Parts: sequence; C-alpha cells; structure tokens
Amino acid sequence: IDCAPSLNALTRTAWAASDRVIVITEPGLFSVAAADRALRAIEEIRRGLSPRLQPLGIVVNRVRPQSIEHQFRIKELRDMFGPLVLTPQLPERTSLQQAQGAAKPLHIWPGDSAQELAADFDSLLDRIVRTGRIPVAGTPGAAATPAS
Repeated sequence: IDCAPSLNALTRTAWAASDRVIVITEPGLFSVAAADRALRAIEEIRRGLSPRLQPLGIVVNRVRPQSIEHQFRIKELRDMFGPLVLTPQLPERTSLQQAQGAAKPLHIWPGDSAQELAADFDSLLDRIVRTGRIPVAGTPGAAATPAS
C-alpha cells in the first residue's frame, strides 16, 4: 500500500493492515529523523494493533554520491539502522523526473542514466522480494527469509 510521506492516520491504518513496511528516505538531516520516527511508529503499531508488522528495510532515494553531506547521512542511517538500510541507494537522476512527467515507465525511457536507475530499481525489487517473503495462506512450508 503506497502511502503519502507522512505519519498521519491513513498511513498508520495502511501499516496496521500490512505485514511489512519499506521506509523511503533521502540523505538529509530531517529525512534521517523522519526515518527514525517512521520506524518507531512501526514498532508502536506492531506492539498495539498488528503483531505481525515488521520493517522490511529503508530505501535511500535521491542520492548524490559526490555530496559529502549525503555520504555522512547515509553513514548515519547505517549506524542507526544497520542492515535495514538497503542497497543500492537510488541516485538522483533527471531521467526519473522526465519519465514521470511523460507518464512513461523508467524501464523504457531512453538513455544510459535511465537504464542504470532502472537496473537499481530491479536490484532493490529482487532483494525486497527475497527478504520480504512471508507465509502465504495455503502454501505449505512458506517462511520468512532473513535479509541478505
């Protein structure tokens, strides 16, 4: 369930109806604090309404690898949340904004930048699918797998 980037009642209700939550953040001071608040809210919902709810991971978006501030904030996220911080981090690319503006999938947008970012999304999706595997009703032996 894709939610707005806020901790309002709608987001909390969607999380309570979910088994796993992916937190999307950016490498900035306020975004790191917001990721921490989101994980605390997930824990609160897990303890109160939904014991099956777990954080699946944190995706760091709009990264500028040459930015010292971004490098510092990514390290801060890793120090705070360890293996919950998923790789690859998603670089800031104008091709994503262009594809969105044209209402086209990034995977068909022209250019090396778009294809590199599409490969990053594919890599994250593969990891999320492997990590987030949860038992499905009627599937014998289905089990959660640890993050790799």
